[in-house]
Amino acid sequence: KKRTINISQTHYIDSILEKFGMSDANPASTPLVYTTNLSKEMSPKSQEEIDTMEDVPYQVALGSLMYAAVCTRPDIAHSVGLLSQFSTCYGPQHWTAVKHVFRYLKGTRDYSLTFGGSSLQPSLTAFSDADYAQNPDHRKSTSGHIVRFGDEGESPVIWKSRKQTCVTTSTVEAEYVAACTAAKDVAWMRLFLTELSFHQSVSTPLFIDNAGTIVLTKDNSFKQRSKHIDVQYHYIRELVDSKVLATLHVPSEKNLADVFTKPLPPHRHFILCKSLGLPAR
Repeated sequence: KKRTINISQTHYIDSILEKFGMSDANPASTPLVYTTNLSKEMSPKSQEEIDTMEDVPYQVALGSLMYAAVCTRPDIAHSVGLLSQFSTCYGPQHWTAVKHVFRYLKGTRDYSLTFGGSSLQPSLTAFSDADYAQNPDHRKSTSGHIVRFGDEGESPVIWKSRKQTCVTTSTVEAEYVAACTAAKDVAWMRLFLTELSFHQSVSTPLFIDNAGTIVLTKDNSFKQRSKHIDVQYHYIRELVDSKVLATLHVPSEKNLADVFTKPLPPHRHFILCKSLGLPAR
C-alpha cells in the first residue's frame, strides 16, 4: 500500500558468517573501532609471520564483505574500502579488523534499504565529504558520497568510499575532489532518470560541510589558488554554472557522507545509519 520495496541481505550475511566461523561471535556496534589506524607497517615482517598469514582467507573474506557493501550495506563501504588497501600485505591487525566487520554484520543482519513511495515527482539529493590526509602510508585523502532518490530524496541509490588518486594540499582541496566525484554520479543519475521519465526540473542539491569548497565550486576568481588542481575536478563548476547542481552547506554533524570517510563512534555511526534509512523497519 505504501508503494515501497524493502531490500536486505539477511540470509547472505548469515551464510558468510557461517563460512568464516563467525556465527557465534559477539556483535560489534560499529564496522571498525573508532580509533582504528591501519597501515602497511603492520604487515608481516618475519618469514614465520608471513607463513602464518598465508592460511588466512583475507581476500576471500573481503570479497564477501564487498558484495554486501555494494548491494545493501552502505554503512560498511568505508571499512571494506580501507581494508582492501591491504589485500596484498595483510597482517594480524588487518585480519582482526576484517573479523570486526563480520561482528558488526552479526549485530545488524536485519538492516535493509527501502525504495519507492507515493510521490509522482521523486527528487535527488546528494552529500559528499572527505577525510583529509589521514592515511599514514601515502597521505592521500578518502572521498565519500551518497546520492539519494525518493519522495524527499531519502532512499540511497549510489554510495562510494574511495581513496583519492591524487595528494591534496588542504582540506578544501580534498573536499573539492570529493564533491566533483559526487557531481559526476549526480549528472549520470539525472540522465538515467530522464530516460525513465523522472525528469529533474530543479538543480540537485549537493550538501558539503566545507564553506571554502562551496566557494571554490562557484567562484572562478580563485584561479591562482586552484590552477594546480587537476582540470578534471573543475567539472563540478560547469554543473553548478548550468544549474544542474547546487552546492549547499550542511553542518558536519548532519553530513550523511561522513560515514564513508572514517571510523565513527558508536552513537554517531548509529545516527547516520538511521538517516540513511538502514535500520530494519
